[in-house]
Amino acid sequence: MGIDEAIIRYGTAAVLEYGKMSGIEAENVIPEKCLVVFMASRLIDELRWCAKREVSNTVMLKELGHQGDPDLIGDLGGYHTDIAIYDGVTPKAIIEVKKVLSKSDIGCVKRDMEKLQKFTKRVSVPSYLGLLISDNYPTLIDRQLELLKEALDHEVLTDAGARHKDYRTGQWSWRFGCVTLNPPSDALSS
Repeated sequence: MGIDEAIIRYGTAAVLEYGKMSGIEAENVIPEKCLVVFMASRLIDELRWCAKREVSNTVMLKELGHQGDPDLIGDLGGYHTDIAIYDGVTPKAIIEVKKVLSKSDIGCVKRDMEKLQKFTKRVSVPSYLGLLISDNYPTLIDRQLELLKEALDHEVLTDAGARHKDYRTGQWSWRFGCVTLNPPSDALSS
């Protein structure tokens, strides 16, 4: 299983598990931090590597052997990565996890994606966006996905069967998706 498929599988499982554990009636109330923690623990099991949460990108620059580029550090500010996958002491993949609950969230996701791309292209580390795609109006979920693809100018991979029913209405209301921003080498994709 590739990292992108694992992100979709474990992002979906995180939403379902949190719903069962907390008794929530809508997936959009799950805190992003809960998604991140659950996904990181499952990725550790799947990949047999370490996963760290909330890792400073300036720390990762040093771990990857890059000297501090003042422009890049200035652009990153205090930016942290939601999940960093490590093979020993070196970051091997970076995952940002975001909730997209309305059209207004797409702009925020795009800004975070641009920061992530700036960092990972510089250090050649595969990067991904894990996305909980939802909408307050379940009938608009497919439209939300199309708007997201258009705004990010990237394909959003989702499991064909990953549309899930709203707990209250029984209508399809959310999907978990993944965007691959900086593709992995063959060693990471398997």
